[in-house]
Amino acid sequence: MLTLKPANLGKLTNANFVSFMERILVLIDKYGSTQLGIGEQLLTSFKTDVEAFHDIVNHTSGSAQTARLTELDQQRDQLYRYIRNVLANAKNSTNDSVVALCDIIDAKLLNIYGADVVNGSNSVESARITGFVTDVRQFLTAGQITLLGIDDELDELLQCNADYDSLFVARSEEKAQTEQGATQTLRAAITESYKLISAGVVYFA
Repeated sequence: MLTLKPANLGKLTNANFVSFMERILVLIDKYGSTQLGIGEQLLTSFKTDVEAFHDIVNHTSGSAQTARLTELDQQRDQLYRYIRNVLANAKNSTNDSVVALCDIIDAKLLNIYGADVVNGSNSVESARITGFVTDVRQFLTAGQITLLGIDDELDELLQCNADYDSLFVARSEEKAQTEQGATQTLRAAITESYKLISAGVVYFA
């Protein structure tokens, strides 16, 4: 026997809430609304509200912000790869002073920060890039960085990374505020429908 019982829905985030409700719809579709004793009007209302809620939660706030985030992410990826390539190619330099830096570069930088740094999640990539710039400036002197010709690129990478983080946080906060206002009434309606459905559903296999 399968019995659906109301969950503690109030503690779920919007994303988890809509995911849970979508699983309920899958379950209803699997066993059949008629067999489960769910009225057509209730099911239609429930399904419509869940779809609307899904659209709100998954809507990306601000297309202009999203485009700018993509641009900044690409810029910081390119800058990181460029700087790391410069460091990796130091061993091929015709300047003995540059070649002399290879042991430090390999041990303290290249072996710690791989090419996959730019493939991480947003927060992980941001932290790794900040750590990379910090370590370059810690283990190489200002004169050595100038010798390698990456002064401006390091500044640009750090600034680009900071701009990305700032915009990402701003967009997330804006999206959360938009969701809160748009989903409050809808979430209450879905919860009520779910309780009506779960209160009467008993399926005998």
